[in-house]
Amino acid sequence: VVIGDSFTFGSGVRNEHTFPSQMSEYFAAYGQERTIEVLNLGAGRYNTVNEVSLLFHRGVNFDPDIVVICFFLNDTNAGGTAKAFSAWVPENQLPPWRRYSRVADILASRFERQRASEALVESYVESFRDDAPGWVLSRKSLASAAELSKEQGFELVLAIYPVLWSLSDNYPFAGIHETITEYVTGLGIPVLDLQPFFIGHSGPELWAHPNNQHPNPEAQRIVGNALAEYLSSRFPGILNIR
Repeated sequence: VVIGDSFTFGSGVRNEHTFPSQMSEYFAAYGQERTIEVLNLGAGRYNTVNEVSLLFHRGVNFDPDIVVICFFLNDTNAGGTAKAFSAWVPENQLPPWRRYSRVADILASRFERQRASEALVESYVESFRDDAPGWVLSRKSLASAAELSKEQGFELVLAIYPVLWSLSDNYPFAGIHETITEYVTGLGIPVLDLQPFFIGHSGPELWAHPNNQHPNPEAQRIVGNALAEYLSSRFPGILNIR
């Protein structure tokens, strides 16, 4: 069972391109002694609290062997990336000096994007302070999920999905990934940080659309293969991959 937000659900791509579907294809390609079913329980606008609640009330009813919670950085309700990367002002609302000078408009747009990007990084960093309300609730939910996995007897894994931006050049959210990993590892939950699998990419070329920062089929493929390989190596007795 894979639980997450719109990145997991697959906003902007066909169902067969979502990373849970890519995981299914990977398992099918490597013949196994048992059928491996991957269920996508991703839901748009869900955060960690919603996702763990879904696991308690529905996910466990499928009697899963493995549960993957896909964590995205706005799971602490820090806000999305669209405002930072897709800010657009109608031409008729621009000041005259921008409407009549292409060079001035380009320079101003670059400055605005830079300011918006800096504000995005700052908002995410603030949302992972120890006392930040969203991170406090996320930690409580993850601790509950860890206890549930022991009670129900399934393996629990957390996958951290990176922001698809500056992936290879001083990724600005690396410290947040470390904070999440440190806490979750302390709960006894194995963590797969997906950011290293995107080295070589800048980010925007992996968006579903220039104005939609959800992962496109290529990004979904990268995640699907990374997760399938990780689970196969970590839980060979469950998956029986040959």
